[in-house]
Amino acid sequence: MLFLIGLGLVSCSKDVLEPVSIPSTLIGVPTDSSWVGLDYATVKAAVNDGGSPIVSKGFLYGTDSNLLALQSGTNVQVMGYSDAANLVRLFDTTIFQLSPNRRYYVHGYASNIAGTTYGPRISFLTKPPGLPSVLPGNADSITKNQASVMGTVLSSGGSPVSQRGISVSINPAVDSTSFKYFSDTGVGVYYTNLNGLDSCTTYFFRAFASNTIGTYYGSLNSFSILRLPEISTRPLSQIASNSVVSGGQILSNGGTNILSRGIAYGSSPNPTILGLIITGGNRPGSFIITVGGLQPSTLYYLRAYATNGVGTAYGNEISFTTSASLASGTTALPTGVTSIEASTGGNVVSDGGSAVTARGVAYGLSSSPTTANFTTVNGAGTGLFVAALTGLISGVSYFARAYAINAVGVSYGIR
Repeated sequence: MLFLIGLGLVSCSKDVLEPVSIPSTLIGVPTDSSWVGLDYATVKAAVNDGGSPIVSKGFLYGTDSNLLALQSGTNVQVMGYSDAANLVRLFDTTIFQLSPNRRYYVHGYASNIAGTTYGPRISFLTKPPGLPSVLPGNADSITKNQASVMGTVLSSGGSPVSQRGISVSINPAVDSTSFKYFSDTGVGVYYTNLNGLDSCTTYFFRAFASNTIGTYYGSLNSFSILRLPEISTRPLSQIASNSVVSGGQILSNGGTNILSRGIAYGSSPNPTILGLIITGGNRPGSFIITVGGLQPSTLYYLRAYATNGVGTAYGNEISFTTSASLASGTTALPTGVTSIEASTGGNVVSDGGSAVTARGVAYGLSSSPTTANFTTVNGAGTGLFVAALTGLISGVSYFARAYAINAVGVSYGIR
């Protein structure tokens, strides 16, 4: 049994079949133009191995119709197959770097130990040159007077791209008459810096590319140059002798982050952040701030502010006058104390924004004497004064403190 099988194997080895390659016409051409482009084409072939393994296969192509006889074409070897194992195997490849609008001729081939077989010739015509293809541009790195815009030339259209860039206008009608910023040439991604732009302006733009056929413009896009924020001042409330409540409403951040916000105030119109300010964070929206440390009965000017990368904007200005307060002062230590009299006084430091009409010393037996007790009257206004306390009773302890009267009321110094 083993010997007979061996004879069979030897007999079969003498009958080696020559492979046959039968290329099909280009799949989808002309019904599907995606198989043939400006500079590429996809070709397919079928091969029967002829009873011996295929050692090489591929395509011979060129622009000469007699390329097989002249062996003048270009050989493209294909390594694998595009189908499962069968008696007839399929293989394909895409040929690149072809010339636009040219007719090419192709033979499929396959080789085994018996030799090489070429299939019948087919041909195809690459597409003629056209306009370049361009993706829409995207703007970034936007500041108060410039922006960077990215464009992408996907295809040259079969003719070298001689110009590319960004066409810009302040209205949506961006066309060949619009102002152009030029970049370099060729296909691929490019960046164009747009300089000399006006702040607070919306710009419309289209990426473009030109070749010998003409100029192609990508779809319309837009961006806004950064501008100052928009802010309004909150109406005042709780006006006191030394404080007031206000705030602001940020209506727009100007296209970039708010860096700071608050209230600018002072005794002169149009206060700025170079003067007195109360900060209130850096978020958009509304905010409320209490402005303190004010002087009584004083005219102030106030307005909200907001700062972004472009600068500082101010809200509407509001003027107000703080209310008056009690006068303030100190009590002098007693001197010249005898059994029936003593000398003291005080210092009216501030009139509280209202004229001091009377001042003196209140004294008596209680620890906090008032003007309802014994008093001296020592003039009016601010400043130092001396008071004589008379009619005292020997051996009795007295308490004394300076007082000052204005329109708001009576204030007392420390006893």
